[in-house]
Amino acid sequence: MDNLVNMPVAAGSKAVHDQYGLPVVFERQKMIKGEYDLGKLFRIEFKDKASIPDRGFLENVTFTKNIYLGLNKLFQSFYRIKKRLDENPDGSIEEIIASDYVNINFIGEPGTGKSFALKVICAVLGIPLRIEAFSGESGTDKFLGVSSIAHGEIQFHWTAVPRTHRDGGVIALEEINQMKTDRQMALSQAVVPPFILEVDNYMDTYRHPFSVYVNLFNIGTEGSKPFNEAYLNRFSTTFVFRKDDRDTIISKLHQRMGYPASTPKESDSCAFTPRMLTDTDFEVSVDILENVKNYLNGDMVARNDEAKTISERQSVNMLVEIQNGISPKDAAVLTFVNTLACIDLELAAEVQEEVIDIFPWEYRYKSE
Repeated sequence: MDNLVNMPVAAGSKAVHDQYGLPVVFERQKMIKGEYDLGKLFRIEFKDKASIPDRGFLENVTFTKNIYLGLNKLFQSFYRIKKRLDENPDGSIEEIIASDYVNINFIGEPGTGKSFALKVICAVLGIPLRIEAFSGESGTDKFLGVSSIAHGEIQFHWTAVPRTHRDGGVIALEEINQMKTDRQMALSQAVVPPFILEVDNYMDTYRHPFSVYVNLFNIGTEGSKPFNEAYLNRFSTTFVFRKDDRDTIISKLHQRMGYPASTPKESDSCAFTPRMLTDTDFEVSVDILENVKNYLNGDMVARNDEAKTISERQSVNMLVEIQNGISPKDAAVLTFVNTLACIDLELAAEVQEEVIDIFPWEYRYKSE
């Protein structure tokens, strides 16, 4: 692990990093070589190793901001979960996972790299990836498993979602926004405490501490508006994928044609330094919660239904991201703004411009 933690750490702060996260520099060549494999680093083992994406394709990957942020999200959360598991192996699943459960949204227009980014993250960290596709006709058997009759006997089959819930890894719920809202709620107690999935409608199956739920859907497709508020609220961190700019497209074309030297140096590595939360962090997270809700409920905007989507869960996840080493403003965008983007991209842009961008970030943090 020492070869990854090559950032300066203040004297006496090692215990802080042990508890709140791990300074890490994600470097391109190290990612390609598998040096961030969670099995090697933290002794996290997964049963279904066949579902871990092969790292061979990473040679031709242009690493984007969303990929780096996603890598850090899983890396830091799993580090803290593993630390608690080692310290208290007999603890309840709620105590072990605590606030570090990873429920995230990957949203954007078709072809913006959502599925690919998730594959990259799993390949770098050595995590199994499974995908379950949904439609308006999908039933709860997608979540709870399927029973069939063979040779006159009833046999039960663990589908991708319950298998991942039980065994760990990443489950991508593709186009789950298309599913009827009452059926989405079959996952309501699985993705957040008490972390129980009633497999086959009767087997209480607890969430594996190293399982990740990802809503993977396109913006603008039928079913994406409205999205079930109660379900969406359980996925407090959202990555919005937009069409690449010209320079990024050119960089990706060079990569695919075998000219890696053209990759912009800034995309070759990314550093994160987790830190202990301060009183200002807690105060600011509540201020952002109040400001966003007041803006949405105001007479000029009057988006009361969307305001109900925002809750203390976004404040909690904002604090988790700050603890992970993300800037407070970026953390607010990942949690508050991008949650609204799942419902309405224009409204999310308005909230960022009228609430987040004008918030006195520099003043609040200089006043500590």
